[in-house]
Amino acid sequence: MQLQHFVNGKMLGGENLFEIVNPSTAETITHAPLASPDVVDAAVRAARGASATWGDQTPGYRAAALLELAQAVENDLGHLLDLEVANAGLPITPYADDLAWGVDVIRYTAGAARVVEAPAAGEYISGCTSMVRREPLGVVCCIAPWNDPLLLALTKLAPALATGNTVVLKPAPNTPMTAVRLAELAADILPPGVLNVVLGGQPTGEALLEHPGIDAVAFTGSVDTGKRIAEMAARTLKKTVLELGGKSPVVVFADSNMERIAETISGLGFYSAGQNCIAATRVLVEESARDELVQHLTKRAQALIVGDARSPETTLGPLISARQRENVEGFLNRREPHVEIVTGGGRPAGLTGFFLEPTIVTGLREGDEMAREEIFGPVQTVETFRDEDEVVRRANANRFGLGASVWTHDGARGLRVARGIKAGSVWVNTHAAVATELPFGGFKASGYGREFGASLDEFTGTKHVGISLEE
Repeated sequence: MQLQHFVNGKMLGGENLFEIVNPSTAETITHAPLASPDVVDAAVRAARGASATWGDQTPGYRAAALLELAQAVENDLGHLLDLEVANAGLPITPYADDLAWGVDVIRYTAGAARVVEAPAAGEYISGCTSMVRREPLGVVCCIAPWNDPLLLALTKLAPALATGNTVVLKPAPNTPMTAVRLAELAADILPPGVLNVVLGGQPTGEALLEHPGIDAVAFTGSVDTGKRIAEMAARTLKKTVLELGGKSPVVVFADSNMERIAETISGLGFYSAGQNCIAATRVLVEESARDELVQHLTKRAQALIVGDARSPETTLGPLISARQRENVEGFLNRREPHVEIVTGGGRPAGLTGFFLEPTIVTGLREGDEMAREEIFGPVQTVETFRDEDEVVRRANANRFGLGASVWTHDGARGLRVARGIKAGSVWVNTHAAVATELPFGGFKASGYGREFGASLDEFTGTKHVGISLEE
C-alpha cells in the first residue's frame, strides 16, 4: 500500500511515485507520491486557514491536544519502531530509547509553552505602561532529515505547534513512513490544517520555501542544503532555524582511562552507522596515549555485530543508501598516503543491504580531508596532539561547531579546553549528553537557532505593547 500526503485533516493520494527502500535489504518497501505544486499549495493554505484559530487557543488547550498526541505516539511506539527500523536502517535494540525520546519532546514542549517568559510589565517609558507579548509566527515549514526521521521531526513541529503555529512537515524523501504514521495518529486529535505532511524531495522543498504562505522554516540536514534553504528563505525574509552538519572533536588527554573512553565513544561513534551529526568519530588523543586508545577502539569496532537492523543482536546497521555508502567509501579511497586503515573499510560479505564494516583510521594530519569534512559513516579517525594549545586550535580547525567532548582527570584543564572549543555543546568526560530541557544547536557552518530546551523562543515573535497612562 503506497503512502499518501496528509492535508487539512485527510489523506491525499498523488502521482509521480518514487520507491521507498529498506537499507538493510535494498528491497523496495512501498512507494510515495511526489507532492505537486498544487498539493504544496493546498497544504500551506490549509495551515494558513487553521492558523488564526489554533493560535488564539489558550496554551492549556494546545498543551492538552499535544499531550493526547504524545500518548497516542507512546501507545504506537512498537509500530513506529518497526517502521523506522525498516525505513531508516536504525538497529532496533539501541534505537528504541531514542524513538521514545520523541514522546518526551512532545510532553516537555506542551508544558513549557504554558509558561513562556517575557519581561515584566512596567513603566519603562514615562507615562506609559509597557508589556511584551510572545506570539506565534504563523505557518512553519518543518523539514526533517533521514538519519533520525521521527525524533528530528518532533523537535521542530512540537514546539511550533505548542506555541500556536501551524505546520507543514516535509520528511526526507527516502524516510517518510513515520511522518505519515504520525499524521494518522494526529488526525483525530489536532484540528484539520494544524498539521500537514507533504512527501517529496528537492522540488517539494523548494515549492514550500517559495510559497508566500510560509512564515518560518526549521531544517536539519547537510550544510550545502542548509545554505540553499537560507538563500531561498532570505528572498521573502522567512525566519530560519538550521541544524546542520558536525565534526565533533573528541579530545583525549593521557591522564584519562582509555578503556572506559573507548567503550563510550565507540558506541557513540558507530551508533546509527556514524550517520549522526554529533557522532564521536573524530578522535584527537595525546601522543603518549595513542597506541593504547587505538588498541581499545579497534577491539570495540571489531566486536560490533553488523547486520539487518531488525535483528535484536545487531549493533551496526546499514547506511541509508547505496549513494551514501559510496560517499563514505570515497573518503577512504581518497585518503592521503600517510593515513592507515587499521580495521574495516570494506563491505561485509553475505549482506545485501548498504553495509560497510566499522572502520578505524589512524595517522591523520591537520588539513587532511577526513579531519576536515563530515564523513557521516561508520569511520572513526584518530589524530594525535602534543599540548593543550595545539589541540584547541586543531579542534577548531574546520568549518563545523556542533558538538565536542574533552576527556581528562584535570578539572581545570577540562573547563579551559571546553571554553576554547567553538561548539554549541561541549561535554567533559562524556559525549552526546543531550536532554530535552537543554538547548541544542551549533556555531559556524553547523547552523544557527536552537532546538530542544530553547526551541520555544525560535517559533515565537516578541511584540511590545505600550499603553498611555494619560486620560
